[in-house]
Amino acid sequence: MMSDIPQILKTITDWQKDGHRLALATVVGIKGSAYRRPGARMVIADDGKSFGMIGGGCFDADVNELAQQVIDTGTPQLHLYDLQDADVWGLGLGCNGSVFVLIESLMNDTGKEWVTKVEASLEDNQPIHVTHTFSKELTFDLFFRNGEVELSRDFTFESENKRNIRNRTRQFHEVISPSPRLVIFGAGHDAIPLVEFASQSGFKVVVVDQRKHLLTHSRFPKAESFIHSRQENYEETIIPRPNDYVLFMSHNIHQDAAAFNLYREHQVKYLGFLGPKRRTKQIIEDILQLPSSDLESIRHVMFSPVGLDIGSETAEQVALSITAELMAVKNKSQPQFLKDKAGTIHEPQPT
Repeated sequence: MMSDIPQILKTITDWQKDGHRLALATVVGIKGSAYRRPGARMVIADDGKSFGMIGGGCFDADVNELAQQVIDTGTPQLHLYDLQDADVWGLGLGCNGSVFVLIESLMNDTGKEWVTKVEASLEDNQPIHVTHTFSKELTFDLFFRNGEVELSRDFTFESENKRNIRNRTRQFHEVISPSPRLVIFGAGHDAIPLVEFASQSGFKVVVVDQRKHLLTHSRFPKAESFIHSRQENYEETIIPRPNDYVLFMSHNIHQDAAAFNLYREHQVKYLGFLGPKRRTKQIIEDILQLPSSDLESIRHVMFSPVGLDIGSETAEQVALSITAELMAVKNKSQPQFLKDKAGTIHEPQPT
């Protein structure tokens, strides 16, 4: 899922409340190098303002102009942007790919259905699989005719492996998943930039602390929610969710031990311990007195010390290091300098 979907939906709601008519532009196919991946979106209002970026400024202005036509007519349009044409789109950016962009009105039934179905799935914390079917083939050649297109959609909650994919050249398939939850134990000063960075990176952040005066939106404006709890009450106040990401950074070793003990038998994506390895070892061996065999099933999700080695010193730098590690785990990516990576930055899209 694109991490900006919640912001896209919020923008749609806010702008519609203000009385604006809206269009939605979606990247539905790419070939070669492109600024955004399929599923990236931009909202455009009838007064020309927009939220999101799909072309890195390369063709976004043209999409905005087309969106005004779509808002007026209500008819979707499908456009192919060839970024190899430096005279028209490249502007020296060095993009060498082609991008299909769907532009549709959010005032008609098809657009309203997308908003309603996606909002409901995210509210239910359930992934939704969307098949977009077009009356034109998405062929990356000079013979493609930009302009109006017929559009239909199919929504399903079935597993991705069971989807019956057909008419691939006329379809765009995507899975929109809920934002992963990051539970941070500790509302100290070092958690402030971490909550900010992690939320901007697509995580729903929950902060847990026994000091109620620290659990405020003025201190953590990007936090999704707060849990006010003492360590002896964790089992009553905290319900671990499948695939949670969890950080133990309360700076109290006994509180972190209690939090780890709560989560260690649940299915999680990430268990991160702030501080040196010897502190984590003390939690496991001295405080909880856990045998090594109890950890075999979760060692692959345990990170101690937490974060990537980027030479961090300040709280902001440490937060950046931790957020980068969270993103690497979430995206199943092996961190490295891109200059050392063989091949393209992103995996090629299936054709």
